[in-house]
Amino acid sequence: MRILIVEDDVDLSNALRKILSQKGYEVLSAVDEEETEKVLSDHGDDISIAIVDMIFPAKQRELSINESGLRIIKLLTSKYPTIVSIVYTGNDEYKNAMKCMAAGASYYLEKESDITLLLDIIERAKSTTEDIRKITQSTEKIQESLQILEKQSNSMLETYQRIHDEIINVDKELAQIRQRGGRR
Repeated sequence: MRILIVEDDVDLSNALRKILSQKGYEVLSAVDEEETEKVLSDHGDDISIAIVDMIFPAKQRELSINESGLRIIKLLTSKYPTIVSIVYTGNDEYKNAMKCMAAGASYYLEKESDITLLLDIIERAKSTTEDIRKITQSTEKIQESLQILEKQSNSMLETYQRIHDEIINVDKELAQIRQRGGRR
């Protein structure tokens, strides 16, 4: 299972990578929003869980310091809905937690928490990810079946229309025969 770590603190990112690798996870990492987009474009379909920091040094002054992390959560939610996102941040403000959850984060955890709590959340997220993938696969199969049914329905409607038109033509011919027969 692949986990993406989005963290600008390289030492923390490396420590998390080491711990998660020892637990058997394949770990990818990014240090900012731009790098995250690149990793997702290359590996997004293979990533199951994203651990995302909320605070990155703002590259653009018009963005507040918290917006990059929030934008990453929104990106994950909109383009990669099968990835379970865990916000792992030093910011313990309730308002920020609510924004993250509203944007689609599945979990919000302070960095000061015991690492075992993060590992427990990853285990829960793992089963959530598996369920999401199963549901997504089922949804895709249902959509394929509906497309087939739609094609069959259209074909049946065309056949019905041809039969209907033929019956009308036969009725007209019968009416003409009756008219000719009634004049004699």
